[in-house]
Amino acid sequence: MPENKVKKYFRLIEAWAWCPICEDMIAVNIDKKEIIDSLQIGIYTKEYRHSNPSPDFEDPDDLSGQEHTIYIYINENYDITGVKVFFGEEPSTEEV
Repeated sequence: MPENKVKKYFRLIEAWAWCPICEDMIAVNIDKKEIIDSLQIGIYTKEYRHSNPSPDFEDPDDLSGQEHTIYIYINENYDITGVKVFFGEEPSTEEV
């Protein structure tokens, strides 16, 4: 599993988070003002829905072509502190 990383620019960050469902890094651009305005208890959560544009149609166990959600947790220093990936509207209580 590759390491999550962040590229910090003047007005935005580019967050790269590992999605184990897609088995790929997902890039998400986030405005720094959005992070600052939304910080709650020291952590900002970015919700990003996506699907794998190139799923393995030959593999019946590959569900990456279905829409799923990634939560990227970012602190006040614009660093990724965690990632949660799940199917559906919100993570189940077992995933939390």
